[in-house]
Amino acid sequence: MDLEIQNLTFTYPTQPLLLENITYRFPSTGLTVIAGQNGSGKSTLLQLLAGILAPSSGKVQLNHQDVSLIVPAARVQHLAYLPQNTRHFFTFKTGREQLSFMLENLQTPSDQIPKIIHQIVAENSLEYLVDQPITTLSGGELQQMALAMIFSLDPEYLLLDEPFANLDHDHQLQLIHMLKSKKNNTAIIVADHQLQYYQDFADSWLNVTVHKLQSFNPSFQNSPTVSRVTAGLPVSISSRLQWQKLTFSQAGRPLVVESTFQLPQRMVGLLAGKNGSGKSTLLNVLTKQYPYSGQITFDQQNEQRISIRKWIQHITLGFQNSEDQFIKTTVREELQSAQQASYHPNFWTNLQISSWVQKFNLQSIIDESPYFISGGQQKKVQLLILAIISSPVILLDEILTGLDHASVALAWDLIEMLTQLGCGILIIDHQFQSFKHYDYVLEIHDSHLQLLPKGESLNEIDH
Repeated sequence: MDLEIQNLTFTYPTQPLLLENITYRFPSTGLTVIAGQNGSGKSTLLQLLAGILAPSSGKVQLNHQDVSLIVPAARVQHLAYLPQNTRHFFTFKTGREQLSFMLENLQTPSDQIPKIIHQIVAENSLEYLVDQPITTLSGGELQQMALAMIFSLDPEYLLLDEPFANLDHDHQLQLIHMLKSKKNNTAIIVADHQLQYYQDFADSWLNVTVHKLQSFNPSFQNSPTVSRVTAGLPVSISSRLQWQKLTFSQAGRPLVVESTFQLPQRMVGLLAGKNGSGKSTLLNVLTKQYPYSGQITFDQQNEQRISIRKWIQHITLGFQNSEDQFIKTTVREELQSAQQASYHPNFWTNLQISSWVQKFNLQSIIDESPYFISGGQQKKVQLLILAIISSPVILLDEILTGLDHASVALAWDLIEMLTQLGCGILIIDHQFQSFKHYDYVLEIHDSHLQLLPKGESLNEIDH
């Protein structure tokens, strides 16, 4: 089975040329990694290969047949695609319903479907997740379930867009094992910025640059994963957001029990914990979006006495799904709206905003809809919106996922600038190469939210 592109060119309506006159035949087995800067066209290329998008000119062919002419039910048996945002992958209430629909589309005999679902669930340890409403699952849990479904299709070609996104350390290791064992009999094509995951077993490396697809040899620096806390809180801190005996649960399962903490201003904290431990739920609790018991205060005033409108001006949440942040028609309007709501309007002048638009290389999409730009570009726009608003407390849920290395460095410059403006920042992040940037670490482990002292092992990594 051959997958190839011939003289492929692609342009989104009203946007500059993205891919130009590319010809390439993908190997029928092995793992191919596609790299490139945010907005270069990596995700678009995967969607073209999957038949989701049609080329502006040229062809995508599977075994000498135009991919777009293969009916979707037949195509998915050969080409299985995992999108960058796995929330777009699920269309049913639960994972079990999604699996059942998927197997029905593959014309699996109805009496075999329950048995196959049971096997998929057991092999991937999805017993707790498969019957939970999709809307209640964390990003990491959704990623686990989507990967299990994609791999169970057993196609000739697996097309994976940032498959490690939102996964904790254990599930990252599991995915590496799955990719290694699968690539001997399957062609796996991955788009990713985190090339170190594939360092020891990738067979081909491609880079999307200046509209072209080129082979390259990546260089890797020896940067082992940090598993011990490298910083801690000083004895005396300034804090505006505090909570006492905070407790919350999900589906009868305790997530955090009787936590008390003062979130420091002018500092950046890492919120760590395994997938499903309650990290995103904690951020929802702190922004009045999820029920809890205990007490939360801002400037010593109980949150129950503060209106939701006023509360979210004090405490801003950067959603895991960037699209949930957007409320306007264009990127320019989003930034203008953020400027009007800014806590520091004298700092966030038009000139300052324009400077960061250029640093993040967003000039070409400034008048585009934020819903129709790349995932990495969405993250940069989202981060800039939150920075311009610069609320006293900023909670960021996987804000660095999907960013290329240059953009991650710029993001940390921006976050550091926010601390200088007085902001207190708490970030959910599974990219532990960023450890050096954090002033302290909070970890959810066994329903306890604990401040880890300097030198302490992180349970998510070190067992």
